[in-house]
Amino acid sequence: CGRTLEELLKFLHLCVKLLILSLYSRILPSFQDTPFLQNAQKQGGAQQTDSQSS
Repeated sequence: CGRTLEELLKFLHLCVKLLILSLYSRILPSFQDTPFLQNAQKQGGAQQTDSQSS
């Protein structure tokens, strides 16, 4: 009985993870549209490209 409960919990955990991921993918694009985050991304992106090229 304990085994099936563990499997159920694992399954629920996976479902929650997928739910959060899908919510993130929906929310993030709308956040990126805001000018404040666009500016932050430009600054962060410049630093990232510098570290990647080296």
